[in-house]
Amino acid sequence: MRRRASLAFLFCFATTLLLRAAPPLPESGVPFRRGEIHIDGKAGDSGWENAVPLRIDSSPLDRENSADVPFTEVRLAYDDTMLYVAFFCLDHDIRCSGTKRDDPLHTGDVVEIFLDVSGDFRRIWEVQFNASGLVRDVEYLFGGGETLFDADGLWVEMNQIHEYPGRDFPGIRHAAGFLHDSSGEETGWLIEAAFPRKAFVSERVPSEIRVNFVRYDYSGVSREPLMAFWSSTVAGRPHRSPGRMGRLKFQPPRPEISKQR
Repeated sequence: MRRRASLAFLFCFATTLLLRAAPPLPESGVPFRRGEIHIDGKAGDSGWENAVPLRIDSSPLDRENSADVPFTEVRLAYDDTMLYVAFFCLDHDIRCSGTKRDDPLHTGDVVEIFLDVSGDFRRIWEVQFNASGLVRDVEYLFGGGETLFDADGLWVEMNQIHEYPGRDFPGIRHAAGFLHDSSGEETGWLIEAAFPRKAFVSERVPSEIRVNFVRYDYSGVSREPLMAFWSSTVAGRPHRSPGRMGRLKFQPPRPEISKQR
């Protein structure tokens, strides 16, 4: 009887870990913009008014700290040629790293986007932004045989992940700015970026893409950053966990908007 109880406990414990390790992958629609969007670090353009907001507030799978990460929101819209992304980051203690493009910005406060540009998890870009207006691009090529992930979405054939920092994402535009309250006091920072849709899949523009969004915040006393994700993965592994990327679906534009275009 005691052995059965122990086995039952272990089964429940293992099931709990498995469920914790693999929560449902998030999905969201992305609307066609209804106005102009200028990439100038201000995010006050009319094109952002109908953008879909996503909260970046999921903890890493191996930690419980997202409640301590300052409010982070991503807004998304698109048009015939671009995917528009804006990060809004509350932050009263901004700590930036790096002095030039492609420095390791993630050693300071940073936001990151991961994009599956091949549509089959074989070619993924990581693009980091910080409040200083710096950007870091890294291209990852995933080789090997089958597309296999572990329970955490980690690419199984680790020796087949090829990393290429310093390759600029083609055609990207971005700008950094700061957030202020009604009294004019600075409350955080923001990033506006535009990614060419034709860069995602060769020879065709996809109706949906796989992505993830990450926020690193170094406001705490520890040298370790607080982390929050759109789609949870293991801390420090979003670039190796394509199986945990969420899905964005481009919603058809309204007829009147198409006519105006």
